[in-house]
Amino acid sequence: MREYVDFEFINNPLSVSTPIDNVDSLGVREVYEPKEIKKKLSVIKKERSKDLGTTDFNLISNILKTLEDKGEIDAFVEIVQYCNSIRDQREKDGRLVPSSIDRIQKNALENIACELAVSSDIEYGVALMDVASIMGIKTSN
Repeated sequence: MREYVDFEFINNPLSVSTPIDNVDSLGVREVYEPKEIKKKLSVIKKERSKDLGTTDFNLISNILKTLEDKGEIDAFVEIVQYCNSIRDQREKDGRLVPSSIDRIQKNALENIACELAVSSDIEYGVALMDVASIMGIKTSN
């Protein structure tokens, strides 16, 4: 009889069950300690935005997708920085910010909040507010 591992998502009612033999192939890693997560997030207060070095939106999308696929806190912080840079430049130029940039940045923040919630054993909503506060992001709630 095969043994299974169940994964539950903190921000989604979805759960996934996989044979223990397959866990290594999923790219699952241990969560960071809360202190380490907060340290990684504090980078954004020092460097709010980061220039991508291109205005080619297809290239930008590929860069952001590659970072998102890494599933690492540092990559999510970079996504937020890049999205801030794109937003700042677009607003400066009087152009609209693509909704995809807002969505990608929101996903990055949610992924960070999920890791902080699991690591700290706190509610997801509390972790999301903590992430916004640590990163110096103003929230509407």
